[in-house]
Amino acid sequence: MGGMMTVGQLASEAGLPRTTIQYYEQVGLLAPAGRSDAGYRLYSGRELARVRQIAYYRATGLTLDAIRALMAGASEPEQIARRISDINHTIRLLKEQRDALLRLQSADAALEPETIDELLSTTSLNDAAMHRWHAVFERQNPDAHRTFLLSLGISESDVARIRQSSGAGGAQASAIAGSSGG
Repeated sequence: MGGMMTVGQLASEAGLPRTTIQYYEQVGLLAPAGRSDAGYRLYSGRELARVRQIAYYRATGLTLDAIRALMAGASEPEQIARRISDINHTIRLLKEQRDALLRLQSADAALEPETIDELLSTTSLNDAAMHRWHAVFERQNPDAHRTFLLSLGISESDVARIRQSSGAGGAQASAIAGSSGG
C-alpha cells in the first residue's frame, strides 16, 4: 500500500506522541485506513489530516465530545460559540477570585473572620470555587495557607480540617485544581 504510514510514522508526522494517536483510536476519533500483511495499522494522508484537525481542536480547549461532534459534521460555529461561552465564564470566575485575593492582600493582616466572610460573599465564590481556592493555596504555599487561616481566628483543629479537605500533601489539591478545566 503506497504512501501509507505506521502509527509511529503518523505520530511523528503529526507531532504527537504515539500514545495520543492510540488514544484517539480508542475513543473513536480515528481509525486506520487499513492493515499491513503483518497486521500493523496503516494510515494515509487523510488520517494525518484528521489527526492534525483533532490536535488543532484540542489546542483550542474543545472537549473530546465536542471534537467528536465536529468530526461527525456538527456546526463548527455552534461548538466554537459554546467553547467561547465556557472560557468567558471561567474568566469571570478567575477575575472575581483575583479581585478577592487582591482585596485580601491589600487589607490589614488582622482582618476579622466576619470581614473576610463578607468580602468573599460579595464574589461568586460558591462552595466548590472556595474549595478549589483553598486547594490551590494549600498546594502552592501550605505554610502561608495555614498562617492565613490562623489569622482569621480559626482554631488549630478547624485549620487542620480545612487543610486536610483542601488536600494537605498536594495530591488531592492538584486533582481538585485540575478538575476545573473543561
